[in-house]
Amino acid sequence: MEDDKTLKEEIQNFYRQGGQYTEKEIDFGKPVGDETFELHPVK
Repeated sequence: MEDDKTLKEEIQNFYRQGGQYTEKEIDFGKPVGDETFELHPVK
C-alpha cells in the first residue's frame, strides 16, 4: 500500500478498476475439527 493514498482512495480505486466485494471472496470454508484452535491458540 502506498503511503500517499488514504484508505478511502484505495477503496475508490479498487472499485474504479472493476473490483467487487462479495461474501464468497471471504468464505474460507468451515473449519475441520479443532483447526481454529490450533491456528489461534487460547492462552
